[in-house]
Amino acid sequence: MASGIQSLGINFGASTDTRTVYNTFGRDYMKATMLAMGGLSGGISSTIAGGNFWDGFRQGIITSGLNHLGHLGGNKIVKKVLQNRLDKKIRR
Repeated sequence: MASGIQSLGINFGASTDTRTVYNTFGRDYMKATMLAMGGLSGGISSTIAGGNFWDGFRQGIITSGLNHLGHLGGNKIVKKVLQNRLDKKIRR
């Protein structure tokens, strides 16, 4: 569910090959909504399996936070590292 919410924030008509363009929803509310939907899906799944909704909700938030939000931050780190390497090669 969190990945589906992430795609709602993308402005597919304006996206290019080099970068993703986010619409207003994607810029303002995507991260919080991704976390909430991850928690909701975890809670519902837990209830269906006979468990406690709130335990599943908590696990869903943890999972979506570490997975989806981690990837968003990780991409920025990778881009920065690659840019630094490129800058060093250009200076030589």
